[in-house]
Amino acid sequence: MGLFLFVIIMFLTFFCISEFVLLIKDNGIFARLCSAALKMANKKGMLYTFFFCFKFCVRTIYNITKKIFVRFVNRLNHNTPQFINLAIVVEGGLGDYLLTANWLEYVRNEFIDNTVKIFIVYHIKSALAIFPENDTAISLLKSSSYNPDSFDAEIRITTFPALGFAKEELIKKISPKLWRYIEQLKLFTNEIRFEFDNHPKTVALMSARTLIQGKKRIQEPDFYNILGITEDYRYNLPIKENEDSYLASIGLKDRKYILVHRGWDASANGDSFHVKAWSLKSCGDIIYRLKEEFPEYSIVLFGLSRNQAPNPKGCDLDLLEKTSLEQVKVLLKHAACLIDNEGGMVHLRHALRGGSSVVLFGSTSPELFGYSENINIRKNVCSHWCEWITADWTQKCIKTEEKDSPCMNSITSIDIIESVRKIISGDINEY
Repeated sequence: MGLFLFVIIMFLTFFCISEFVLLIKDNGIFARLCSAALKMANKKGMLYTFFFCFKFCVRTIYNITKKIFVRFVNRLNHNTPQFINLAIVVEGGLGDYLLTANWLEYVRNEFIDNTVKIFIVYHIKSALAIFPENDTAISLLKSSSYNPDSFDAEIRITTFPALGFAKEELIKKISPKLWRYIEQLKLFTNEIRFEFDNHPKTVALMSARTLIQGKKRIQEPDFYNILGITEDYRYNLPIKENEDSYLASIGLKDRKYILVHRGWDASANGDSFHVKAWSLKSCGDIIYRLKEEFPEYSIVLFGLSRNQAPNPKGCDLDLLEKTSLEQVKVLLKHAACLIDNEGGMVHLRHALRGGSSVVLFGSTSPELFGYSENINIRKNVCSHWCEWITADWTQKCIKTEEKDSPCMNSITSIDIIESVRKIISGDINEY
């Protein structure tokens, strides 16, 4: 009996040591600690450095122990596998999440069955308004809580999907259907390895690839055309707000209204300026022109930030910083028309099948981002779009080297009014 216990103890000891070494190697923990301690000892003194290292080691041992336990449990579970845990790591802004949801709908219909559990790993709160909480096949996981060791496969996506990792034998055994997709994705990931490893600096290169292939941004995730993604938005985007009650509460029930928006993702670019946004003066002037031309319509100004929007003077309803994303969905779905620069709100209205919009383009391509139901305006101030051609493309014009948007400034109120008139009169094809 004593010999048996000795063998068991030695086995567990060697097992824990091997796991410990692997984890330390993976994370470079001791290398970082030594580097920090040397710098700290010179500035803070030995006593402070000792307590810092002690605290660091205790926290590290706790985290490593937890990881060892997770690995061990996963190995036990894999002895009797029942399903695949698939992590979809989504990056980007609201528009990227919307297009990811559409791509995932196609993937689920073609390659995923009840043997696969999907986890959306997100970093922006907007994800909660895109993926429904009552979907038993999809779970939401904050990026800060994501541990790759707990998953059997990982797909990362902003524009194109790319394979992070996959446990080949396990997936082949449990879900051959999913493996057929992952096998193709593996080939594609190797093909775009340079673009994937250098994202987002290579977005312009990815966009050029898409345009050469005759595709739009919504179709970009469909590498090798194996899903058949079209311009139509297939995913059924949920609206949690009571539509009639909300419209009644703001006086728009049974009212025709035109939405005006100027904005962008401030978390990624800052709140003061973006090359792709039309000027504050032009946006403010158009409100007065709309009231003159379409008196029977309420003019509604909305947005997440007053810093990005014009003075609301002249509009019938000022909803700046007064709406949740669910309420914005209602507004976009029922508006007679949306006027906006290219961005997340345009993608959201398209996803809701809300109808046509007047979309102002400058630094981004209407051929790539434009939808057929919209009137997409771009003047030929520049012969080519400039998104991600330089690292600071959002902050200054590549052509003039100034903090200005000559391409957007060239779009006049006459251009916009004529486009709104076409939409309201039905002179363009209905979506």
